[in-house]
Amino acid sequence: MGRNDRMAGYFNHMIGLEGNEAYKPDEELVWDELCNRAVTHYFGEEHNWDWFKEHGFISWPKKVEEVYWRHFNDCRVQLYWEWMIDLKAETMAIAQDIGLDKQLRWENFSPVLCGTQSGHGML
Repeated sequence: MGRNDRMAGYFNHMIGLEGNEAYKPDEELVWDELCNRAVTHYFGEEHNWDWFKEHGFISWPKKVEEVYWRHFNDCRVQLYWEWMIDLKAETMAIAQDIGLDKQLRWENFSPVLCGTQSGHGML
């Protein structure tokens, strides 16, 4: 579609690929190769994509900072999404037109991130 250079830049940035690991703007993006670059970037060559396809997951003893990362991250978090009110109404209208209104969880379209009816807060 002529956007390969932008997609390569996106994946390089999102995964943190640099140098020889990074996709070149004209390099073809292949899903298995992208996954391999991502997992070897984070876990090393011994845990490549083939290793993950065989074993499924990797685990390690987590540090407190990994489990409760929000406490160690000095950032502001928006607690109220006022635009979600209009988005819910617009989405409901579209969903009703195409017959999906009974399949969506409308309580998730709340401007308050925590304390939704389902009990699943987003924070």
